[in-house]
Amino acid sequence: RGEILLHRGAYVEAEAALNDFINDYPRSLAFESVLIARVPRALALFGQHKVNQALQLLSEAIRQAAPEHFSRPFLDIGAAGVPLLWLVCENVELNADAQDFTRRLLHDLDQGGQSQRLTQAEMEKLATSALISAREQQVLALLSAGHSNRELATALSISESTVKTHLANIYAKLDANGRIQAILRARELKLVA
Repeated sequence: RGEILLHRGAYVEAEAALNDFINDYPRSLAFESVLIARVPRALALFGQHKVNQALQLLSEAIRQAAPEHFSRPFLDIGAAGVPLLWLVCENVELNADAQDFTRRLLHDLDQGGQSQRLTQAEMEKLATSALISAREQQVLALLSAGHSNRELATALSISESTVKTHLANIYAKLDANGRIQAILRARELKLVA
């Protein structure tokens, strides 16, 4: 069901269905089945511009699959997974075996040479997006909706000083000097609507 939703572009619903599957069967399924759910879930997160979470999930899946050269879950997502695989390849510290495995996946997914490697500008945007944690993305969403620090703190059940820490981290990661610049940069990176 999750994969069908993913192919339809219903990323939020696909993530929920795949997450339910993973939570319901965390260790009781064979290694293969867990990866079959995690890889498309990473793509569902990526489709929602949750790049940091997608990158973490896919790199974990690569580390698990590389020793056994278990490529089927990655090949099943097809060319849609190429940008995320390039991001992992270029920005995540992997051992040599996992790095070779990722490069082979990219080669296998691009047999006809139709998928082009991401441009430097695209890679930089994705790498910047990947720096923003899930919590920072929540802060950005509320920030873009015009909430004050106090409202952010209340909505996220954190202190105002923690909000200020999150904002300082966001500004640094997005190379922004303030709220407006951070919101504009986040919209450019599609981290917020």
